[in-house]
Amino acid sequence: MLVNLRIDDRLNLPLFLKDFTATLTTVDGEEFHTSATEKQDFDTLYEAFPAVKQLSSAPLLRETLIEPGKSAEGMILLHFPVTKEVWDRRKSAVLSVDLYHQGPITIVIPDAGGRSVEGPNSEQQ
Repeated sequence: MLVNLRIDDRLNLPLFLKDFTATLTTVDGEEFHTSATEKQDFDTLYEAFPAVKQLSSAPLLRETLIEPGKSAEGMILLHFPVTKEVWDRRKSAVLSVDLYHQGPITIVIPDAGGRSVEGPNSEQQ
């Protein structure tokens, strides 16, 4: 799954991106946890799944520094070992952006129609 994310730093402090993790909850209540694909794994993944490469854009990487008043954006690639049908019928999908010196940012991943499915409220720094 590809997520395009933009983070605006509205604080008077720099933000340091530490990690990107996500949780998928199926309609049956089963939970799957994943961490975003690492930079060094993109080429191997694109070779195995050429269609993913066609949909991809510049990644938002761990260890990115966002200066106060600035923003960073890019693609985050997540892998959940479920079928498209399970993904489409999910109860919720939530992305957590972990920061080094602040609490995490939690974002509900909307469905294909752009509607939020169950999950915590989005927070933005």
